[in-house]
Amino acid sequence: MNVLVTSAGSTNGVNIIKALDKKVRITAVDCDELAAGLYMSDAWFVVPKSTDDKYIEVLTEIVLKDKIDVIFPAHSNEIKKLINSNLSNLLVISPIKAYEITENKIMCKAFLNNIDIPTPKQYYDKFPMIVKPIVGTGSKNTVKVNDKKELDFYLKKDMFYEEFIEGVEYTVIGISDFDKKMVCALPTIRLKTRGGMAVRSMSEDNPELVSIVKKVAENMKLAGVWNMQCIRKNNKYYFIDINNRFPAGSMPLATASGMNIPLILINILSGNKVTPNLVYDKTMLRYYESIIL
Repeated sequence: MNVLVTSAGSTNGVNIIKALDKKVRITAVDCDELAAGLYMSDAWFVVPKSTDDKYIEVLTEIVLKDKIDVIFPAHSNEIKKLINSNLSNLLVISPIKAYEITENKIMCKAFLNNIDIPTPKQYYDKFPMIVKPIVGTGSKNTVKVNDKKELDFYLKKDMFYEEFIEGVEYTVIGISDFDKKMVCALPTIRLKTRGGMAVRSMSEDNPELVSIVKKVAENMKLAGVWNMQCIRKNNKYYFIDINNRFPAGSMPLATASGMNIPLILINILSGNKVTPNLVYDKTMLRYYESIIL
């Protein structure tokens, strides 16, 4: 099988390429010729940025040239453009309707509340609170606001405000098949984060949380890979985010825990029955690596 990995210089791109471990032929693309993932692949191309009008046209040429069977988009900025393109049939990702719900914090919160999933309260006059963009990815521009002076600084019409909940933070990594049924889910505890990405995390055997995310995933009709973030406080889980993409920080931990996401997705695409044997209580410590050209 021939796999195309986009944004090969991103953390996600490198993680996907490493997880594939030369078991398939990998073509990597990035807008930067010094993106590390390019030099870990069988073939690579420098392409325009995903915001460029020529992006899909150039990608289509590569797909035809390298006879690509599946595209793994590594960066969230590319996903909507790819879903709405002629390449959508090569994606392993949720339908556009589910994607649009998860990308909009207000819509996502309403969906979760409608199926009785707890979320932080939304308000403007109690501190501390969390302020984040209504439409955004990861933790970019997400801040904790402690008083009225800070709130006035961040008060914008395109921002979303909700209570700050202090507790144990989780990212649950999940995979669903194309009948929108959950195949597996791995709860991970975020021990330490940097720039919104987990740099220390631990997998946990947590059937209760798996049952909750299954309810969310199947009601939302998610497909392919996804991840959900929540906080546990007083034995209750408050959901704060859902992402239709590979988990940027926790993928190496998932692979080590028996959940090799790219290979599982390839097996689902190939029509094979997938029953991952997950192992728990593994701890991931992230560190920098180098490639010498």
